Amino acid sequence: MASGHDNLVSEPLTIASDAERVLRVTVSHLLYPVDEYLLHQLVDGYGVEEKIEVHQMATYVEASVPFQTRAAAEHAWNLNGRAIYDGCCWLDIQWEQPSNNSTTLVTSLSMIITEWKEDIKELRAVLQDLVAFLQEELAKEKEEGRQWD
Repeated sequence: MASGHDNLVSEPLTIASDAERVLRVTVSHLLYPVDEYLLHQLVDGYGVEEKIEVHQMATYVEASVPFQTRAAAEHAWNLNGRAIYDGCCWLDIQWEQPSNNSTTLVTSLSMIITEWKEDIKELRAVLQDLVAFLQEELAKEKEEGRQWD
């Protein structure tokens, strides 16, 4: 039979493991709606708990997803970097941090930087396409004998 002391010693471990089984899921590049129902469809097979807290932002969706165990959360973390739909609704999955103002600020700034990085990648691709197009047009004009001064 376990003593009361054994229960006191094991209780903090349970509390700590509870904090380590929640993932922060950010969905960016939204072309389709993302809500709690859709997120449940993605993670229910991993052992997610019933309630997913979802926050709709202007350009992304952020959700707090609690799992039954840390192992289940680790398994679901493998979805990080994948798209819900082909080419859009990208998943950025991080471990939930304890809530305080500085952590929230850092998380928000991190998400903004991530969005900017994705926007910069898209702009680079557009610029590369534009450069290729202009080079083709210049080559055509040279073939036709019309050169730019």
